[in-house]
This record gives sequence, structure tokens and C-alpha cells, in this order.
Amino acid sequence: MLSNLAVQLDMPLLVFQLDLHEQSTNSHWMAVTNPHFEIPPLIDSAYIGAREFRAYSSIYREALNSNSPLYKFLCLYKITEGIRKKRVAKAREAKKNGSSYTAPDEVIPKDPGDSVAWLNSLFAMAPAWKDYHLDAIFPSTHRGRRFADLIGDDAPMTKLRNEIGHAFTASSGKEVTNLDNKDFYVQAQGWLPLLKCVARRMMRNEFPTEFLPKLTDYFPGR
Repeated sequence: MLSNLAVQLDMPLLVFQLDLHEQSTNSHWMAVTNPHFEIPPLIDSAYIGAREFRAYSSIYREALNSNSPLYKFLCLYKITEGIRKKRVAKAREAKKNGSSYTAPDEVIPKDPGDSVAWLNSLFAMAPAWKDYHLDAIFPSTHRGRRFADLIGDDAPMTKLRNEIGHAFTASSGKEVTNLDNKDFYVQAQGWLPLLKCVARRMMRNEFPTEFLPKLTDYFPGR
């Protein structure tokens, strides 16, 4: 219905809460878009960083400005993908020059106490983290796992990224993917809280003098 209104009337639609009730199983599903916190300008706005950092910042801003969870997911994943490829290039260049490069060993915190400190290293204005925040960001199945397990070539987030991305890039001879499919939204919404933190952690490790330089980093390189 919403897509039909949008295409027929050329009208953008932003739904802040979506409730689904599956009558056959009596199961419920709800998605809510919360407003962002009001935050004072805590950084030097005149300093914008080097060209590469600005490129990643622009992608992150695209994610924040979008009302589509699928597009947010693609933008945030692109940040992690770009940094992973950058590190591969660093390793190759180091080997070529007879030296070595070791990428950060980035791991999702396992202990709840570490989780709070880890999050406080990533947000200039961190809320008072509650259990429901931590449960949403750090599902029990992902605690203590390396980033590579989640965003590697055969990882769950990568598979979802490919499914969504191929909806836009697959050849015209193939069936068009229906992005209104609930499964896409359930998966994207489920991954977004953690993916945002993973992207920020990787940016902090890759651009330590440009990204949140005055914020205490309790887990440098992790």
C-alpha cells in the first residue's frame, strides 16, 4: 500500500512505527524509528579531516539522513567494506616494501561491563546505556566474536548486503527483487544497531587523529 501511494503520487513516505500481526501464528513484529538525541557541537566544526576521512564521513552522513533501513544498512556496510579493502592494500604494500602490516584485531565485547566502555569510546554523547540497549546492540550470539565473523566474505551481514545490493545491480533478465519483503527489514533492522557501532569502531581505528580524537578510547585498536 505504501509503495503504491509513493509511486502513484510521487510522494515520499516516512513511517516511524510499523506493527505486523501474523494471524495464522499469532506472532507480532514491530519496528520503531527513534529520533536522534539533541547534541551540542562538541567538536571543532572547522576541521574536516583529510580527503579519505571525508569520503567515509559522507557515506556515514548518507546513512543518518536516510529513512530507509535498507539504505542505511548498505551505507554502513560500505564503510566496513571500504576499510577492509584499505587494510588489504596496506598489507600488500607493506609486503612489497619488505615490511609488514597487521590489521587491528577487532572484537565485539563479551563482558557487559566492557560493552559500556566500548560504546562510550564511540559516541561523543553517550546515553545511560540500559540492558535493552545492550541487548539490541549485542545479541548474545555475537558477543566476543571478531568483526571478520560478521562482515567477512561469507559472513551473515555480507550475505544480506549482497541480497539487497543485487536488487539494484542484477541484470535486467533476472526477476526484480521486492524490497517490501518483510524479511529484508527484519534482518536489516536487527543488524543496524551493531553494524553502526562496528563501522564507527573501524573508523576510529583507521582514523584515530581525525575521528573522535578527544574522546577517551578504552579499547585502542580493538
